[in-house]
Amino acid sequence: MKLHHIGMLSKDMRREAEHLRESCGYEMVSDEIVDEIQTARVMFLKLPGGDSFLELISPCGDDSKLDGAIKRNQKLHHICFQSSDILSDLRNFRSKGFFILSEPVEASAFPGRKIAWVMDSDRNLFEIVESGGDKVSGL
Repeated sequence: MKLHHIGMLSKDMRREAEHLRESCGYEMVSDEIVDEIQTARVMFLKLPGGDSFLELISPCGDDSKLDGAIKRNQKLHHICFQSSDILSDLRNFRSKGFFILSEPVEASAFPGRKIAWVMDSDRNLFEIVESGGDKVSGL
């Protein structure tokens, strides 16, 4: 596995993306992507020459799974690893005491690839995305 992206919550993705562009040099690498399954809108940024992405995430709809975290002003949402064998890596996480929150499902942001969610005993959230090129929707 390798780091794929860091997921960061944002009340205003466009404003946040502009701030990160001006202050840190990030470039937008995707349009806004609506993910109905995850009840989220996302946008990906990347530092020039960087190997991983920054994902900005906002709630989508009135009953989004993210509403509580946004109301608490939580910023860091998750760390995502790219996996060449998602089922094997999920078994490995389970054997180390992680909770499997979702089995692999199709990913709106990564066409043709699946994602899964796990959480450790400290309640840190991790996403696992299948390898398959670095294609992000909107690139």
